[in-house]
Amino acid sequence: MSILLFKLAELDTLDRNELESALLQQLEIAGLRTDEAKGLIDSWRSAFFESAGSRVVFLLKLEEYNLMLPMKCNPQPTERARVGLVLTEF
Repeated sequence: MSILLFKLAELDTLDRNELESALLQQLEIAGLRTDEAKGLIDSWRSAFFESAGSRVVFLLKLEEYNLMLPMKCNPQPTERARVGLVLTEF
């Protein structure tokens, strides 16, 4: 499966603000608006940034996400953005 790999690495040695900015940018590239990306980060901040250790965040490509979790809307929306995010801790 093709994925975009975004490694957060050791939280003790990296500036959290830089990590948040980098993740925000990747979420925007994936199709979220800035307010949506910030909301996602705010919701998951403790899991992503506030405990020691390493994290790997996988952003699924839209096509792969749609294959795994198809979504049908009626009526059809004028705009739709989906971001599949997988967090692995080790």
